[in-house]
Parts: sequence; structure tokens; C-alpha cells
Amino acid sequence: DGFVASFADHSQLPIPRKSPHAVCCLPPLDQTPQGLGAMVLDHCLGRHILLVGPRGCGKTWLAQHFARAVGMSPPITVQLYEDLGSRELLQKRATLDNGDTIWVNSPVIDVALNGGCVVLDGVDQMKSGMLASLKRLVEDGEVDLPDGSHLVSLKRWNVLKEKSSEARLKELNIRPVHAAFRIVAIG
Repeated sequence: DGFVASFADHSQLPIPRKSPHAVCCLPPLDQTPQGLGAMVLDHCLGRHILLVGPRGCGKTWLAQHFARAVGMSPPITVQLYEDLGSRELLQKRATLDNGDTIWVNSPVIDVALNGGCVVLDGVDQMKSGMLASLKRLVEDGEVDLPDGSHLVSLKRWNVLKEKSSEARLKELNIRPVHAAFRIVAIG
């Protein structure tokens, strides 16, 4: 409520200098207005966000307020756990009533395709294989899915559309990641 972000002068925001890839590390949560401002700015720059802190310090609350501040629906939370496989993080197999099996997108992929915020809670529990499966999605905006389809960044999608029709790309199971897709990873 009442949060207003002004990007005319963001020099006062405590934003660490970092590579243009992936994540923003926020100031302590006791500086929440600055932290929220840094998150909004990183969203505008197309970056995903990493919140690290002790249990109960307000990371989930901050992620929810971030989504509201940028006009998104409430974030979808995916609880990560040690035994979660990297494939399950992206898609899972389901059986239809007639016995056929299909691939079903995970909430992460649904949000990647439709835009919005997904909170990955428990990134400190992730095995290296799961981190590797998210690496391309976070850094490049692209991922190959278990069902054989490919998500590509909006920039790459536009280049591909110049060379081929949108119908042909969909035929090849190539789909664009939504420009407003953001991951807030919590650990």
C-alpha cells in the first residue's frame, strides 16, 4: 500500500554492482523499502531476484509485495525440497483417463509462458542438477523441456520469427518466455 517507485533517480537505491546476469542480492530486510525498490528496479531491467536470510525474516512477505508493486498477480510459490528432481521442476508425467501419458508443465513453466512471478522457496535445498536445469532459464531466458519443446527468450523468438513463421515455430514446439516472467528465489 502506498508504494511508489520513481526511476528518475535510482542512485539512492543500495544496488550492488554486479554482472548483467541473473540475480540481485538485496540489502538487509530491515531496510525493506530500499530492498523493495531494488527488486522493482531489477524487474524493470529484466533480472531475476535472490533473497537470502534466516527463517522468518520476511523473505516471502517481500516477494509478495514485490509482485504487487509491479502490478503482477500474487506470486506462485514452489516449495523446493532435497529429493525434488530437476525434471519435476520443469514438467511431470500425468496419466489420462484412457491410460495415455502426457507431459504437464510445472508452475515454473506455466509462469514462464504466461508472465508473472514464481517464488522458488528453499533454493538452499536444491541439488546441483536442479540448479543446472534452471541456469539457462535464469541467465538466458531459455530451457529445453523433457517433452522435447523449447522455451526461448523473447529476443531470440523475434529473431526466429524473422526467419520462419510463428505457426512453424509452434509446430517445432518452440515457444517464447514471457517478458514479465520473474523468479524470486528464496534461501
